Amino acid sequence: MVNNRFLVGSVAFGISFGLSFLTNRHMGKAFSSGLITLPAALVAMVVVENRRSSQAKSTLAFLNTQIRALQRQGEDLQDLLLDLTDERQEVAAHLSSLQAQAQQAKLQLADYWNHKEELVWKLNALNAQEQHQLEQINQRQSQVKALERQELELKRSLSSIDTLKEQTEANLVTWRAELVQLETRVLEQRQQEASLDQALLLLRQQKQQLEPEVYGLQTQIQQLEQRKLEVSQSLSVLQAEKQQEDASSHPLQAAMQQLQTQVISLHKELEQLETQILERRNQKESLEEELATLNLLKLQAETYEVQPAQPQTSSSRKRKSANKKGAILPFRPPREETLPSEWTEFLLQLPMAEFQVLKAIAEQENASAAIKQIAEANIMMPELLIDSINERALDTVGDVVVEPSSSPPAIASEYLPAVKQLIKTYEDLLAE
Repeated sequence: MVNNRFLVGSVAFGISFGLSFLTNRHMGKAFSSGLITLPAALVAMVVVENRRSSQAKSTLAFLNTQIRALQRQGEDLQDLLLDLTDERQEVAAHLSSLQAQAQQAKLQLADYWNHKEELVWKLNALNAQEQHQLEQINQRQSQVKALERQELELKRSLSSIDTLKEQTEANLVTWRAELVQLETRVLEQRQQEASLDQALLLLRQQKQQLEPEVYGLQTQIQQLEQRKLEVSQSLSVLQAEKQQEDASSHPLQAAMQQLQTQVISLHKELEQLETQILERRNQKESLEEELATLNLLKLQAETYEVQPAQPQTSSSRKRKSANKKGAILPFRPPREETLPSEWTEFLLQLPMAEFQVLKAIAEQENASAAIKQIAEANIMMPELLIDSINERALDTVGDVVVEPSSSPPAIASEYLPAVKQLIKTYEDLLAE
């Protein structure tokens, strides 16, 4: 089973990776798309196996019900067979008594010849009664034979049902073992998610610690570039003065030597400044690479993040956001070219499926059908996708962007311009 899941996950990852790479020609996006498809395929396998298990349980319950019904029928037939056997014994005893009476009547015929007609009549009556009883006995025997045939058929059906029950129980044991493996897998996945959450928290803390350093380095680089510009201007001024002094007179050579000394010192200082600027730029590039790595790890962690199971109300979400950030952040409309920092963070956290849902809600008047198609393609429920979008918005922007009680779903009016700018920025990034 684990090999099958690994095979399905590998095939889903390869197909998604290949299609995305052929479409976008971008290795990182293709890899991210493959990683997004991998848990979706695994979740689909888990859902199918759970459905098979539930169907097997319902089939087993139905078979157990049939077995109990057949057992009750068998007990009823056994009771009826016992009653028929008792009646057969009573008829045989009565027949034997009648035969004894006939023998006595034949003995009395010699002694009581005068009562011959009466005894003959009685004998005929007894023979008729005996014939009737024999017919009844034959009918009872035929009924007994029919019941025996039914009992044989019931035994055969019970044996086949027992065999089917054994097979079902064996399958049930196998499914239970697979269920235990799935539960172990889910527990390991939850532990991995907890470790990823801790790593993401550490990465966010490191990012917050690195942001002041980056800002300080940018300030220092600007200062060094300003100093370089000033030195270059002073060098140009000194060179102009040197040319003027060369054209004027020879007695100014001493001053010119001094100026040359100053020029040399300024050149050295300029080289030192260029070296410092190069070092600062290298530091800035290394910090930017670290920040890019942090963002990549953050996106990977978001890819494996489990979707919330229960939606929250708007008031509870706002209280949660107030507890995390102190208060709900006020809306700030984005500029024409760039997004605010909180909306940029919200953009970085959006998976492709949630972005498609957000775009459908923002651009279509009735996006329920489109949202349903996106949810089916990602093996999720539409409500869970909308709740996930709102929770990411709560964590970054400070409020929900999709109205939770609207039908069909709609973007909050105060956030609609920001959402449209976010969609445009997202599409520009994908186009690049």
